[in-house]
Amino acid sequence: QSLPPGNYKLIYVDRNIEEILDSMEEMMRAKDEERDDTKKAFIKLNNKTKADIKVREDMQVLLGGRGGIFFHLRKLLTLKGGNLSSWSSLIP
Repeated sequence: QSLPPGNYKLIYVDRNIEEILDSMEEMMRAKDEERDDTKKAFIKLNNKTKADIKVREDMQVLLGGRGGIFFHLRKLLTLKGGNLSSWSSLIP
C-alpha cells in the first residue's frame, strides 16, 4: 500500500503462526503474556498483506509455504532475465 508504483518481484513466505510466535518469544527471552492478541494481530496483518498483494498489478509474486519455497530454491535461482512467469509452477 505504501510502495510507489514500480516493477516488483516478491517472494512471500506464509509461515505457521505458532512458529512465528515461538520464535518471537525465544528472541525476547520472555513469554508473550498477550499471545492470543498477538496471534490475532499477525493473522489480520498477514491476510491484509496477501489481499493488498493480489490487487497490485505491478508485482510478480511467488506465494507459498516455507517448505515449498526452500524446496524449489534451486529452480528459483536459475530463473533468468527477471522472467517470473513460471513461478506459479514452482509451488507444489
